[in-house]
Amino acid sequence: MRILLACGAGLSTSILMKKMEKYCAGAGEELTISAVPVSDIANNVDAYQKDYDCVLIGPQVSYRLDE
Repeated sequence: MRILLACGAGLSTSILMKKMEKYCAGAGEELTISAVPVSDIANNVDAYQKDYDCVLIGPQVSYRLDE
């Protein structure tokens, strides 16, 4: 699975990213995960749709979900 995590600046989700990678490695699951600022998603929607199976946004930027 390829997951993109987005938050205000991409920093708080990088902590979550590392924990998810560690969990999946221990469970034998293949995972590609990246953390980016939510503004990057709005500027690169087409590229992200091709590269990721799932986009998760942090609760602090949920107000931007409609974008």
